[in-house]
Amino acid sequence: MFPFGYTPGMCVLPAIKGVDAPLRLMNSHEDGSYDYPSADTTVYLHHEGPCCIPEYSAGLVNQGRKFKVRTGPFTSDRLWSEVRADCEGAAAANFFRSMNVGLIGETYTNMVDMPFDEHRLLRSTGNLLIRPEVEEIEEAYQRVTQDQLEDMYREFRDVYDVDQTVTNEHMTVSARLAVAYDEVIHKHDIGAFGYYWWGEKQLVTQLRAQSGLAVSRLAAMGRPGVTEGDVKTALAMKILDLLGGGGMFVEFFAIDYDGEFVLMGHDGPAKAPTPRNPSRQEWARFGN
Repeated sequence: MFPFGYTPGMCVLPAIKGVDAPLRLMNSHEDGSYDYPSADTTVYLHHEGPCCIPEYSAGLVNQGRKFKVRTGPFTSDRLWSEVRADCEGAAAANFFRSMNVGLIGETYTNMVDMPFDEHRLLRSTGNLLIRPEVEEIEEAYQRVTQDQLEDMYREFRDVYDVDQTVTNEHMTVSARLAVAYDEVIHKHDIGAFGYYWWGEKQLVTQLRAQSGLAVSRLAAMGRPGVTEGDVKTALAMKILDLLGGGGMFVEFFAIDYDGEFVLMGHDGPAKAPTPRNPSRQEWARFGN
């Protein structure tokens, strides 16, 4: 809400009834100042927008509505930085509420911080957890074509710094898995997911154990996945991605007390380097 001059609160309060959106009062103006000695009533009234900010605020407080005031002239970089952050945050929240969250397999056995509260997800977004079957990955893996493999080999070499000694044959399992994951995740339209499983068949276990590169690729495309069935970390990665920050899955490994630093890492996927902007691609794809 931007009052360009004085307006009473009832000019705006009826307009926000039933509106579920972040509220911002723009205490701003095109000018940083004006020439007071030569100003007439018209010029004075033209700059009187701040007069109604306290009234707007009182009305919003009385209605129990949360809001923030953004103050500064149009030339203020700080003002537009705050407004830009507000808009990006609102867009991220809007997408987050609508996206599908998935878990393929189960969480790592006996990890007490890993279980995910599906009821909380339902309360927050109105959506339940999507649970693709592990067999979907297996079946998709089995039907990968040679053309799909060749395309994925080229993509790996474009996106990653692949050592010259690595042949396409070295990357066959990773490439097949990348095609398979791409199919399953897009089929269910999943925006963030956890994955973890064991199998009676060695192949099924290897489909999970060799997933690092395939899931890293999805993270670079704005669809982060985290091993050990860690859905919560996948959601955190997605939030950071939507806000333009990116992120990857790590945990504490060891403390070097002599050097005073912490070793961090993991055996799972990482966020791949990419020239693309996954957040904007995601928003464009879903019309947000």
